[in-house]
Amino acid sequence: MDEPNIKTLNEVLQGEYMAFHAFEDVADKIENPALRNQLYHIQSIHQENILKISKRIEELGGHPRENRGFSGLMADIMLRLDATLHHEPQYILKKLYDGEDKGIAAVEKLIEGDLDQESAQLVQEVLSTDHDNLKHLQHLIRNTTK
Repeated sequence: MDEPNIKTLNEVLQGEYMAFHAFEDVADKIENPALRNQLYHIQSIHQENILKISKRIEELGGHPRENRGFSGLMADIMLRLDATLHHEPQYILKKLYDGEDKGIAAVEKLIEGDLDQESAQLVQEVLSTDHDNLKHLQHLIRNTTK
């Protein structure tokens, strides 16, 4: 079993769970069906990342932690409450953007240590999709009326 890689990948996995649940928690607050579908699309990308990371953890002999952790739970509660109080799509999109951006920064800092080549490549692919999500959210923010 490759403990250091498994531990790091589980932390990346928790971040993906946080993102997945964040999109799930606020999508129903968006009245515009087209915009809501865009959020579900981004959520599905996080689901794909969850599956890929979980598979890699299992390949290394570990067990994927299938939750978002306490800090993720608290962040989701705050986001859900915030989205309930502020129904404006741009406000919600900006909150999602900020969360995605912070998640990327946390993963980039986390992986400064040593990951095996295959795990490092996987995390880089995940980061690439997360950066694409940021661009997509930026586009939605610019093109969504207040």
